Order: sequence, then structure tokens, then C-alpha cells
Amino acid sequence: MCSQNCLSHTTGEKQIRKWIEPMRTQFRKLEEYYAVFLASLKSSMHYKTDIALSLIFRISTALLLIFVWTVIFASSGANSLNGLTLPFVYAYFFLVAAMSLFISSEVHITMQDDIREGTIASSLVRPVNYITQLVLNSFGDMFIFIIFIGIPILIIGLLLAHVSVSPTTALLFVGEIILGNIFLFILMFLIGMAAIYFTHIWGLSWVAYAVIGLLGGAVLPLNFYPSAVQNIIFLTPMPMVFYTPISTLLGTISMQSAANSMIVTLLWIIPFAALVSYLWNRARKNITSAGG
Repeated sequence: MCSQNCLSHTTGEKQIRKWIEPMRTQFRKLEEYYAVFLASLKSSMHYKTDIALSLIFRISTALLLIFVWTVIFASSGANSLNGLTLPFVYAYFFLVAAMSLFISSEVHITMQDDIREGTIASSLVRPVNYITQLVLNSFGDMFIFIIFIGIPILIIGLLLAHVSVSPTTALLFVGEIILGNIFLFILMFLIGMAAIYFTHIWGLSWVAYAVIGLLGGAVLPLNFYPSAVQNIIFLTPMPMVFYTPISTLLGTISMQSAANSMIVTLLWIIPFAALVSYLWNRARKNITSAGG
């Protein structure tokens, strides 16, 4: 009788261990992820001068664009252009400055440095997946700049527009931010992979940022483009980087249009991510560090 009870007890313990072990593994992974994120966060906190200069630069850029558009409105003599008023334009470009922090990725620079310095070889064998390292480092850097620069500039933009954000709008905005960041990360990761084959990739990144600025609505609200051009742009994920999230906050885009833009972005992300994953699995075989 005892042997049967003991056997049953032992079997029960084994079953419990079988359930607990995967949970322990997941907790260990979370601890590793947190450690990478925390290291990035601490590193960003050391660059207080960079944070201050970034704030000054972004506000100065917004003010410069506002000055240009003030001149444009004054010379036109109209109260609105393409349905947009001057106060709206003021708010729009302050929000562009904020969005450049909310949706941001310098993963290509990190990859280029890792490849040049030969540290990518060791990064590839760490417990935390290399792509996950890049995501956590990127988020750690963004977090500090969003808190100290992005949110204050965002509030200024909303105050200029006299807009109150509802919980539904806020949730939609967060969803757009997530999709915009995923798309931009994948794009910049693709450019970062080019550092495996080329010495410099600044030209590629410059072209990418220029295209995103023009088609994403950072340089010019998309309302000013001809209708035919707008229709083409809205078939791409570019508006999700600037125009769609900003328009959502300002209430100049319907929920349906915002949802359609999110669907279009998602439909781009899925095959784009699959392609980049395939290319990365091939490219990493060709990775050689500077040390050999």
C-alpha cells in the first residue's frame, strides 16, 4: 500500500516539476530581457547633455517650420490652406517633433558599430537573441527621450490645437505607435544588414529617412499632396510613422480611416518581416568580425 502511495506521490512530484520547469525558463528569460533593458536605460541616463540638446533641437526645428508656414499663410492671405488652419499647422509640427521620438529606431547604427568593432560575433551567442537585444536597447533609449522630451512636446502640441484626447483616441494612438515602431525597426534592421557587405550605410539610411519624411508627413501634411498621390501613399505604411498618429490625436482623421491605415501597415509588416528574417538567417552566416 505504501509503495503504491509513494509511487503516486513521486509521479505527482514529477508532473508538478514538468509544469513548473517551463515557467522557470520563461522567468529566467524575462530576467535576462529586463537586464538588457535596464542596462540600456542606465546608459541613456548618463547622456543628460544629449537629452537637453535633443529637446532644444526638436523645438527649434518645430519653430522653424512654424515660421515658414506662417510666411506661407501670410503671403496667401487665406485663413486656411487645403482645409488646414495656421493653429492646426502649429500643433501639427510640434507633434511631428514629438513623433520623431515616439516612433524612432537607430538599430542600423548599432548593427553597423557591432559589425565594425567585431562585437556582433559575441552578441550572436549570448542567451538573449540578437534581435531581441536590439529591440530592448532601442526601447531603453527611446524610453528616456520620450519621458523627458517627447511627452512635454506632445502636450505643447495638444495645447496649441486645443484638443482633448479621449481614452479611445489614446488607445488607438498607442496601437499606431506600436505598428509604426515595428515597421521602422524592420526597415532599419534591413539597412543595418547592409553593413555586413558595405563599409558605410549612411547613404542608405539618409535616403530611407528622406522618403519617410516626405511620404510619412513629417515635412508636409499629406493633405497638401494631390489626391492621386495621397491614394498611393495610403497604400503604404509610411503614413503610420507621422501623419496617421498625429491626425488621430488632432481628430482630423476618422476612426475608420485610422483603422484602415493600421490594417495596411500590418499587411506590409507581415511579409516584410518574413523577408527580413529570411535575409538575416542567410546574412548571419557571412558575418565575420574584424578580429577574424
